[in-house]
Amino acid sequence: MFKKGLRLPKSTKFTKENQISSSFFLIKIAENGTDFNRFGVIVSKKIDKRATVRNRIKRQIRHCVEENKNDLPIGRDILILVRNDIKNKETKEICKSIAEIFRKIK
Repeated sequence: MFKKGLRLPKSTKFTKENQISSSFFLIKIAENGTDFNRFGVIVSKKIDKRATVRNRIKRQIRHCVEENKNDLPIGRDILILVRNDIKNKETKEICKSIAEIFRKIK
Protein backbone atom coordinates (compact mmCIF):
# COMPACT_ATOMS: atom_id res chain seq x y z
CA MET A 1 0.00 0.00 0.00
CA PHE A 2 1.19 3.50 -0.75
CA LYS A 3 2.02 5.80 2.14
CA LYS A 4 -0.94 7.89 3.21
CA GLY A 5 0.39 11.09 1.65
CA LEU A 6 0.97 9.38 -1.70
CA ARG A 7 -2.56 7.98 -2.03
CA LEU A 8 -4.95 9.56 -4.46
CA PRO A 9 -7.97 11.25 -2.80
CA LYS A 10 -11.42 10.22 -4.04
CA SER A 11 -12.30 13.81 -4.93
CA THR A 12 -9.69 14.01 -7.72
CA LYS A 13 -11.17 14.83 -11.13
CA PHE A 14 -9.61 13.64 -14.39
CA THR A 15 -10.29 14.68 -17.99
CA LYS A 16 -10.17 12.53 -21.10
CA GLU A 17 -7.48 14.78 -22.57
CA ASN A 18 -4.74 13.61 -20.20
CA GLN A 19 -4.74 9.86 -20.77
CA ILE A 20 -2.08 7.40 -21.84
CA SER A 21 -3.07 3.96 -22.99
CA SER A 22 -1.18 0.67 -23.26
CA SER A 23 -2.15 -2.97 -23.61
CA PHE A 24 -2.15 -3.43 -19.81
CA PHE A 25 -3.29 -0.03 -18.51
CA LEU A 26 -5.20 3.16 -19.02
CA ILE A 27 -3.43 5.89 -17.08
CA LYS A 28 -5.15 9.16 -16.26
CA ILE A 29 -3.09 12.17 -15.23
CA ALA A 30 -3.99 15.44 -13.51
CA GLU A 31 -2.02 18.29 -11.94
CA ASN A 32 -2.23 18.34 -8.13
CA GLY A 33 -0.38 21.55 -7.18
CA THR A 34 1.88 19.86 -4.60
CA ASP A 35 5.56 18.91 -4.44
CA PHE A 36 4.88 15.18 -4.73
CA ASN A 37 2.97 12.70 -6.87
CA ARG A 38 -0.10 10.78 -5.73
CA PHE A 39 -1.14 7.39 -7.11
CA GLY A 40 -4.26 5.26 -7.32
CA VAL A 41 -4.80 1.77 -8.74
CA ILE A 42 -8.15 0.32 -9.85
CA VAL A 43 -8.56 -3.37 -10.65
CA SER A 44 -12.15 -4.12 -11.64
CA LYS A 45 -14.07 -7.28 -10.87
CA LYS A 46 -14.24 -7.73 -14.64
CA ILE A 47 -10.55 -8.69 -14.47
CA ASP A 48 -11.23 -11.50 -11.99
CA LYS A 49 -13.95 -12.18 -9.45
CA ARG A 50 -11.47 -13.37 -6.81
CA ALA A 51 -10.10 -10.69 -4.49
CA THR A 52 -6.79 -12.54 -4.09
CA VAL A 53 -6.07 -12.22 -7.81
CA ARG A 54 -7.04 -8.54 -7.89
CA ASN A 55 -4.91 -7.82 -4.79
CA ARG A 56 -1.91 -9.62 -6.32
CA ILE A 57 -2.20 -7.43 -9.42
CA LYS A 58 -2.38 -4.30 -7.23
CA ARG A 59 0.73 -5.37 -5.31
CA GLN A 60 2.62 -5.94 -8.56
CA ILE A 61 1.64 -2.51 -9.86
CA ARG A 62 2.50 -0.74 -6.60
CA HIS A 63 5.92 -2.43 -6.61
CA CYS A 64 6.54 -1.23 -10.17
CA VAL A 65 5.38 2.30 -9.36
CA GLU A 66 7.79 2.45 -6.39
CA GLU A 67 10.66 1.40 -8.67
CA ASN A 68 9.85 3.90 -11.42
CA LYS A 69 8.37 6.91 -9.63
CA ASN A 70 11.61 8.90 -9.95
CA ASP A 71 11.09 9.08 -13.74
CA LEU A 72 7.97 11.22 -13.27
CA PRO A 73 7.71 15.00 -13.14
CA ILE A 74 6.66 16.35 -9.73
CA GLY A 75 3.09 17.42 -8.91
CA ARG A 76 0.89 14.86 -10.67
CA ASP A 77 -2.08 12.73 -9.69
CA ILE A 78 -1.89 9.40 -11.49
CA LEU A 79 -4.73 6.89 -11.69
CA ILE A 80 -3.90 3.46 -13.12
CA LEU A 81 -6.87 1.53 -14.52
CA VAL A 82 -6.00 -2.09 -15.22
CA ARG A 83 -7.08 -3.87 -18.40
CA ASN A 84 -7.87 -7.55 -18.80
CA ASP A 85 -4.60 -8.39 -20.65
CA ILE A 86 -2.61 -8.12 -17.40
CA LYS A 87 -4.21 -11.17 -15.80
CA ASN A 88 -1.39 -13.75 -16.16
CA LYS A 89 1.62 -11.47 -16.69
CA GLU A 90 4.84 -11.51 -14.72
CA THR A 91 5.95 -8.57 -12.61
CA LYS A 92 8.87 -7.84 -14.96
CA GLU A 93 6.51 -7.34 -17.90
CA ILE A 94 4.27 -5.07 -15.85
CA CYS A 95 7.24 -3.00 -14.64
CA LYS A 96 8.55 -2.64 -18.18
CA SER A 97 5.17 -1.37 -19.37
CA ILE A 98 4.86 1.10 -16.47
CA ALA A 99 8.39 2.40 -17.06
CA GLU A 100 7.61 3.05 -20.74
CA ILE A 101 4.43 4.92 -19.85
CA PHE A 102 6.10 6.98 -17.12
CA ARG A 103 8.71 8.16 -19.64
CA LYS A 104 5.89 9.50 -21.84
CA ILE A 105 4.36 11.63 -19.07
CA LYS A 106 5.28 15.30 -19.38
